[in-house]
Amino acid sequence: MFSRFLGRDTSPVVDPGSIWKFQYEKVAIDPIYKLVNLTGGGMLIDAYDEGGIREPYKDKRRRVWKFAKEYIPQFLQDEPKNTTKREYAKWTNTLSKDLENYLKLISSVDSEHRRGSSSDGAVYIPTYEDFEKAGDSPFTGENTPCYWKMKKRGVLGETAFHLLILNDSTKHFQIARMLLELFPALAVDQYMGPDYFGQTALHLAIIYNNYNLVRGMLNTNYCNIHARARGTFFLPLEFRKPNMPMTRTKYQRLYAYYGEYPLSFAASTENTAVYDLLLDNGADVNAQDDLGNTALHLTVIHDKLNMFHHAINRAEYPANPSIKNKQGYTPMVLAAFLGKQEMFEGIMKKTSKKFWSINNIVCSGYPLKDLDSINPQGNTNWNSALIQIIHNNSNEHLDMLQADVITRLLQEKWDVFGKRRFFEFLIYHIVHILFLSCAVYIRPNDITQLATAADPSSIARYCFEIITVLMSIYALLYSFVRIKHISTIDEFWMILRSMPTRILYYLACILMLVCIPARFLKLVDLEDWLLTFAIPFFWSYFFFFARGFFLTGPFVTMLYRMIRTNLVIFFIIYIIVWLASGVVFYYLFKDQGVKDFKNPLDTFMSLLQMSLGDFSYEINRMSKQPAMTYILFIFFMLIAHVLLLNVLIAMLTRTYQTVINKTEKEWRRQWASIIMIIERAYSREDRLHFQDMYSIDMSNMVLGNTKKLHELSRTNVKDRGLLSIQDMGASTGKRKAAVTGMWKTSKRAASKRPLYGAITLDRSSELAHRPAYKVKGKDREWQTWI
Repeated sequence: MFSRFLGRDTSPVVDPGSIWKFQYEKVAIDPIYKLVNLTGGGMLIDAYDEGGIREPYKDKRRRVWKFAKEYIPQFLQDEPKNTTKREYAKWTNTLSKDLENYLKLISSVDSEHRRGSSSDGAVYIPTYEDFEKAGDSPFTGENTPCYWKMKKRGVLGETAFHLLILNDSTKHFQIARMLLELFPALAVDQYMGPDYFGQTALHLAIIYNNYNLVRGMLNTNYCNIHARARGTFFLPLEFRKPNMPMTRTKYQRLYAYYGEYPLSFAASTENTAVYDLLLDNGADVNAQDDLGNTALHLTVIHDKLNMFHHAINRAEYPANPSIKNKQGYTPMVLAAFLGKQEMFEGIMKKTSKKFWSINNIVCSGYPLKDLDSINPQGNTNWNSALIQIIHNNSNEHLDMLQADVITRLLQEKWDVFGKRRFFEFLIYHIVHILFLSCAVYIRPNDITQLATAADPSSIARYCFEIITVLMSIYALLYSFVRIKHISTIDEFWMILRSMPTRILYYLACILMLVCIPARFLKLVDLEDWLLTFAIPFFWSYFFFFARGFFLTGPFVTMLYRMIRTNLVIFFIIYIIVWLASGVVFYYLFKDQGVKDFKNPLDTFMSLLQMSLGDFSYEINRMSKQPAMTYILFIFFMLIAHVLLLNVLIAMLTRTYQTVINKTEKEWRRQWASIIMIIERAYSREDRLHFQDMYSIDMSNMVLGNTKKLHELSRTNVKDRGLLSIQDMGASTGKRKAAVTGMWKTSKRAASKRPLYGAITLDRSSELAHRPAYKVKGKDREWQTWI
């Protein structure tokens, strides 16, 4: 991808606003803007308006054609030709030189803010050769035919035909159609500047929802239905950051990202008529852009559920919902990743198979291929919808955890393998902690007796220590077997992020093993240090299990969030104040014989006590400069004790309120995370076995109510599905009965009051002879007076 050419380097070539200003400056002197300008005027428009508003369309067309035949051929080539690299480089370099001169005249911007500077300090604007050396040029010399001469184009590489559509008015659209009838090859031209590179008049007509103009261009033999709008303007805004990988985006700042292809533009704007017209004229329904997104992905990004249904329901050329983009996401998984609940549930429902229904109870099967965290080979499917929902922390993802199908899937996993393994882990850890605690409690005070004592208490301690070490070894071996199933670094990192206290537990097990050589080498102090850290690490593992219970799960989440955000911010600011004050206090009390400030370490610890409210006011008189010490003391107490601690309390309170207001949702996410951690503890064979237990075989079933859709998504691996029984609310019969009842009530109420108030004899006679409108139901027919 030509990233630097499209402005994705550390510093832009020029301010984009300067280019647009430059374009407006060129209006007065560039011939193309005399034909059509950016404010709706121009010679073509004057020719159209010459006959007045009421002039017939044919007369207007005759006059516009006459003007166009005389004036426009000078801008055109004899026929469309592929632009050579030399022609494109010449146009780019000329544009760079003109823009450089323009900036010199209107601005004194420091050249350091640009891509570079020449030796004499003049403004330097990269030319085509600069992009060519960096390998960033979008121009390949292939499939870039031009009918409008390069040197006659506008600042952005546009033609007059583009400008007519860009003005977005009925008048300009009619002139565009007139020119298209006269010069049909105008449909082939595309923008050549880096901002809008690749955009054609077809893209513009789709954006402005002009079906007739789209059809007119497709009827020519020059319209490129596969043209790709790849300029900077059409990329998500985060890609303007330097070295931004194209696989990391949440499409939060789309700008004008519509998927490059005209078909994707139609899908993004939910223009079904144009979408069908493009497909009937040979558009590729599954074409992928530089991000790997198809038209179906674009419907998800732009929240067009109806368009999604339309695209996969077509009898001819149905879209394939199984194609993955460069992030590895299908449209359904992308909806889960972006937190678009309505889209996600709509896609799931569309790809499900309805088995039976009784009244408002419906039994359906939901394919697990993109939904479940277990892929057909038994590995963890990190690009599954379930994992995307669990690993994202937004409110939208918390709401998605409440979806019936997601809840059902998690409950099935919990019942099949999660619950049993969870309590096995818990019991194992309790036993481990009990043996460790007993070994610590009966540890002798005489350190020389650690390895030589033979009394009953010491023998019991040896037994507890041996069991603790053996259990630590088993825990580490068990984790090593799990690590063997990890295939990528990203997968390993995601596992670490999901279980921080378990990492501390494994670290404590390692510390316990290191205690063995320390005991035999009689390194008692080292052993004490190791135990001092290992014991709290062991106990912290209880936080992992507390996440699985409704009473404690939300508070564990609250604790993690407070540590990760509130305390980190607090300590960064506090350490700055603490270190700065410590240096000054140490200097003021140096060589004064004050115990609390005799060395730097004691000074910092004394300040820590002072910030918590434990201080002696009289000690300030013993410094070298008592007055200065009092001022520093007041400053430190106001900042550290009053201001920072109260700010910390306020931040913790806000976090508490945020979590407590969605207690059930937060607990459900913690519970789901535990299920995922337990699932990854099993081998591939076990995972497939468990999946067979909580799912059904849907390989021979038709999905999405269309056989073609099923054929597109079939693989050689059997397709598993989740069986779900849901209450869909009021049934069709009940809804029909309710509507019928409302109709009868309204009819009775209307018959009790006079029609149109007081009616004269003549007026009532007129109403009596008016025809009746018939409203047909499934099994009856009513006549009502309108």
